[in-house]
Amino acid sequence: MAKYKKRKDGRYQANIILGKDRKTGKYIQKIIYAPTIRELEEKKAKIVTSLSDGTYADDKHTTVYKYALQWLQAEKQNKSASTYNGYHNIIQNHLGNLADMELLQVKRSDVLIAIAALEGHYDLQRRLRMTLNQIFESAIDDGMLYKNVCRNIPIGKKPKTAQRNFTELEKQAILTADLDEREEIFVLLLYYTGMRCGEILALDHTCINFHTGSIHVQAAVSLQKNQPIIKSPKTEAGNRYISILTPLQKKLHTYVTNLKKNGGYYLFAGPAGEPFSKTIYRRFWKKIRNKIQDRYERISSTGTASAGTTGITVVFDYDGMTPHRFRHNFATMLHDAGVDAKEAQIILGHSDVRVTLDIYTHLDDQKALPMEKMEVFLKKIK
Repeated sequence: MAKYKKRKDGRYQANIILGKDRKTGKYIQKIIYAPTIRELEEKKAKIVTSLSDGTYADDKHTTVYKYALQWLQAEKQNKSASTYNGYHNIIQNHLGNLADMELLQVKRSDVLIAIAALEGHYDLQRRLRMTLNQIFESAIDDGMLYKNVCRNIPIGKKPKTAQRNFTELEKQAILTADLDEREEIFVLLLYYTGMRCGEILALDHTCINFHTGSIHVQAAVSLQKNQPIIKSPKTEAGNRYISILTPLQKKLHTYVTNLKKNGGYYLFAGPAGEPFSKTIYRRFWKKIRNKIQDRYERISSTGTASAGTTGITVVFDYDGMTPHRFRHNFATMLHDAGVDAKEAQIILGHSDVRVTLDIYTHLDDQKALPMEKMEVFLKKIK
């Protein structure tokens, strides 16, 4: 095996002679990089073969956009649909001034301009920087760049955003909406377990144990190209047992019993018995939201909302009625019930307790200050 130069960043480097410049007579060289010698030799062999059969193409004028699309197909094609679509959105809509620039022309200042154009959108800035870093590193491996000008590019600080809990009126609407049995079980699982949507969609009847009163979360559905793909949890924390709370027990038991009698397997299955596809899930969730909205508007219009709903707007927050908000609401219930952060971390499946602590800290910050509590107390004793 040939000896190759190893760079400080751990990559191996090789020089390939592409030919001679007709005007100067100097050799034209291409430098390629790879993380292992084997990959380096494979790249070198491909280029040598294409040179010998006349199919080699000069790629020095390749634009950022063109290379980014090639990289996306090569590196992210087998990722989940949400991951692939996230990168595709950045490449398609947020490269800005970089899109039509040739890779070799891009300077650090160009990247700073592209990121600055997304000022006020921290998450887009973060995702653009992450995407460009990966693209430029890949271009270095392909011998099309010599350095990554995106390394150590700064972005603004992440703004603190608060996930809103359900109002009392929303809770009433959720728990009394005119849902069919399957829709109701899905909503109750969201409301009383705090499970992620993909985790619920992956549940089969063997995950439910009424003897121990627990649900075994051991997988999640990834909706890739409209096909449901069952995957293991991303971290060990995702594989966990959740207790079946009393408000859920009876209805879940009836649902699972009937499911097994009818030969069903997954709790939420499509026509062929497989987990929901992306299309089926979207229709399913839209029907649920519409029914919750209908119930919300009927309660607010008749004035039958329970105590504590004073001052709530009648306008229904349709876009805010998401599965993730149910998860945050459940985390709030754990906090208010006195469940400590470490125990809540296990129940929610957070890989890092700091994620749970961030939620708990935010909830503590929302509590009334001592003097505000006194104001409330004084009003009560008047």
